[in-house]
Amino acid sequence: MNPPWLNELEVSLGGAVEHGRFPHAVLIHGAYGSGRRWLLNTLAARLLHLTTADLGPMDLVAEREGKTIRHPDLLSVRPAPDKHSIAVEQIREMIDFIQLTSHQGGAKVVSVYPADAMTVNAANSLLKTLEEPPAGSVICLVTEALARLPATIISRCQRVRVPVAPSEIALSWLQQIDAGPDWASILEAAGGAPFLALEMHHSGLMDRAGEFDRDLEGLIGKQENVIVVARRWMDSGPSFALRWLYRKVAGLIRQQFVGLQGINDSPGSGSISLKAGADGLDSEPYFGYLQAIGDLRRLQATGINVEMNLVRLLIAWYGGFRGLRDE
Repeated sequence: MNPPWLNELEVSLGGAVEHGRFPHAVLIHGAYGSGRRWLLNTLAARLLHLTTADLGPMDLVAEREGKTIRHPDLLSVRPAPDKHSIAVEQIREMIDFIQLTSHQGGAKVVSVYPADAMTVNAANSLLKTLEEPPAGSVICLVTEALARLPATIISRCQRVRVPVAPSEIALSWLQQIDAGPDWASILEAAGGAPFLALEMHHSGLMDRAGEFDRDLEGLIGKQENVIVVARRWMDSGPSFALRWLYRKVAGLIRQQFVGLQGINDSPGSGSISLKAGADGLDSEPYFGYLQAIGDLRRLQATGINVEMNLVRLLIAWYGGFRGLRDE
């Protein structure tokens, strides 16, 4: 079942494929769980003259596992299982792949996900190929944040922004897939990202999101050990934990300073407040805290000690978000 908020993009890009006007390099960007992988795999299927009619949402998108369509003329480049970055050797292997003759006489398609995980040398190696792409090749880059990519890479790709799904449309789509779950609550916990909501439901991450909330309450009440909590969050996957914390804090900031309910802050979770441990309503510490989470998310691929920095963030949580910029 195709996600309706992507229909316009699918028609536009599909028309470019059909008329031979598809660019040699595209950069698909948007929020995690918005449908970037769905769009990528749908495009790959069109370019390789395959059908996606028999594939369900979880077959096409499982973003954390990086599942994709299997085809001899399609290569997906991701960080190695024990790495956070995409190495230059992987990009060189990709370049060798697209220079080979197509198995079925059509296009050679490669995807790089997440593109912002490329090392500097890997990005430089890819840049040379983007400047002089082999005939019949299509390079698809997928990222959550354009700012993490070199401007030289961005300028040589056609950008495709995946829109945020309107909540009513996303909820209706999820209910058509499976009427059983409480999709409204799951979608709220996923920050409005429908494919992340699917992932959370199928992988048990929804339960972890509730545990994260309880962990924060325990830290505020000094009933939890910050090192133990950080270890549990790392076991759940640092990317998911940091993404959840970022959305949690952003929602609380909106609620506190703008008067709006936050994305991940349900009416029943009011016990967690920005006022905890704070001396007043000065917004600077809170936005500094949000920036610190964003910085750690961005630096994950650099080999930084994520767990140590997560401990630091959690200590600051019940300290009124102060101290992160004073060291």
